Amino acid sequence: PAAKFMIRGSKLLAENVESTKRFVHFIWLSKTRRCGGDREIPPKFSQNVSSWRTTGAPEWTQVEWRDADARLLVEAYGKSEFFCKSLETPVERSDYLRMLILHRFGGVYVDIDMQALDSVLPHFDPSRPINLLRSPLFTENFQSCFLVAHERGHPFWMEVANRIEQNVNALAASN
Repeated sequence: PAAKFMIRGSKLLAENVESTKRFVHFIWLSKTRRCGGDREIPPKFSQNVSSWRTTGAPEWTQVEWRDADARLLVEAYGKSEFFCKSLETPVERSDYLRMLILHRFGGVYVDIDMQALDSVLPHFDPSRPINLLRSPLFTENFQSCFLVAHERGHPFWMEVANRIEQNVNALAASN
């Protein structure tokens, strides 16, 4: 099958997405807390991203989430203030954003520093709403995230997002 090209998350939000369409999501957020940047994915990660188009899940549509796309999604959930003001780093915002993405659209979320060396599709159990697969890339110095949601709207993702909010707000209140 022909590889799908990368689309932006804002385009995905604007479309009426078919329930059968499958996605691989990548996030690249700026370092500013104002949620106003929109930096492109750095070239050093382009080989990783293209590996998912050609090898990892070539039948699935690749979705790039940058600051502008993230802002639209968190606004749709009514979470802009928390996302932009309470989450200080791109990593914190990414950790939270991927929960909203998988809740809304399902599919695969993969950290941008992960390269697909083989198809991941045979490792999924589509009869389960969620698959959590351990990457062989886990080491003491480096950990990548790879999450799979077969079912859109599964409450697990919002439960995790809500837990992130509770933990961040409790930490802020204790300081």
